[in-house]
Amino acid sequence: MQNIQLPFSVSGSLTESFIAKCLCVLAYLHTVPIAAWQCLHNKKRPVFPNIPNVPKWILPKKTKPPNSALPLLIAGFLTAIVYCRIKKLYFLEYFDLAVASISMAQGFGRIGCFLAGCCYGRETNAWYGITFHNSPFAPNEVALIPTQLISSVADFAHFFILIFLAKRVKHKGVVTAMYLIFYSVGRFLIEMLRNDPRGTISVMSTSQFISIFTLVAGIFMFVFCRRKRQGEEKQEA
Repeated sequence: MQNIQLPFSVSGSLTESFIAKCLCVLAYLHTVPIAAWQCLHNKKRPVFPNIPNVPKWILPKKTKPPNSALPLLIAGFLTAIVYCRIKKLYFLEYFDLAVASISMAQGFGRIGCFLAGCCYGRETNAWYGITFHNSPFAPNEVALIPTQLISSVADFAHFFILIFLAKRVKHKGVVTAMYLIFYSVGRFLIEMLRNDPRGTISVMSTSQFISIFTLVAGIFMFVFCRRKRQGEEKQEA
């Protein structure tokens, strides 16, 4: 079997970590969409060089990958709301079941970002710095803050917190609200450590700007769901 060569090295004693290498190989599969996009547009050497080129007419000429996943996440939420309204379903109840899985998927997705080299952090001389050697996205041969792995750890922690809350909180919509709050705060903070080109609005990155609105939405939803539940309890009493 042909060995997979990872396009980065880890500073310090983690270089020889068997667990880290197994985790990286497992998450490497997540970079398939990124490699496919590169092949479709023939702009950069793909992460998987053996993937054949695909005719350009498959995608419109003006299409380009988004700078942030937040707009896609918001679009997914809005689509789910519309679907629940059409089917006459209480969407907050279904969101409470789904958001934990979304956090877990984001955690694996960030590992894929790490292996592709996108969403990289600022330069650093710290022991935890990551040096990419053959990345089409990140600066090569420069130690960088592993913002992808920090985000991944935060997303997985987010997943376990939401699972814990889902088992104990009786207020419908509170779990969804906590997802919006946790993710918005975490994303705003991690953006301070990133150094990849992703768009700006004034002094903030695009994701930080959007995170402010999702944070406000999460706080509003939390207060609304709590008050609604308290009103229902008073009526039942």
